[in-house]
Amino acid sequence: MTIQANLGTQAFNEELVIAQGHEVQVLGRKLKTNQGTLKAGTLVALNASREVVPYASADHVIGTGDAATKDFSHSLDQYPIEAGSVEVTDGTETFSDDFNGRLTGSAGGTGLVNYETGDVKVSFNAAPANNAPVTATCKNRLKGVLQREVDTTKEGSGLVIVHGAVVAAALKVGVVAPSAATLDLLETLGIYPL
Repeated sequence: MTIQANLGTQAFNEELVIAQGHEVQVLGRKLKTNQGTLKAGTLVALNASREVVPYASADHVIGTGDAATKDFSHSLDQYPIEAGSVEVTDGTETFSDDFNGRLTGSAGGTGLVNYETGDVKVSFNAAPANNAPVTATCKNRLKGVLQREVDTTKEGSGLVIVHGAVVAAALKVGVVAPSAATLDLLETLGIYPL
């Protein structure tokens, strides 16, 4: 009996993410489904369900001024939140995050953020103007670097570098290179961009 088959060829064009110089730890992690394709080198976070999502900044509308209300609260859906990344503003007063869950307004207002639940509460020094949007910006908590490209519509897990040396030129936040502050944050996790 003779079997003839055409097996064809398959080419892989994988971007090198792991660098030489420091031993790397890689963990298999569950991916949030239907996020499209995540490229190798993408900085990632874990959402509240402990699924891998891209590390990113998000803007949220948490209220609208009526010239009388000073207190606003909202649950941000992008949690756990990176400490120090929360900013709330009405366009006049801006609250900054002190890395310890306290928000301090530029005009004397006060507030709190719970990094684990995404709950934000602020009390403006002066009530935001009528129809002024009250917005919050935050980043989810950085957890690692995606080792290989994954298609989240087809794959349920991916490999995440959680410690070791990585190729700095391969790193991405969305489609752009990470900022110097983000690279510093990676180093606090024990991930060293070279």
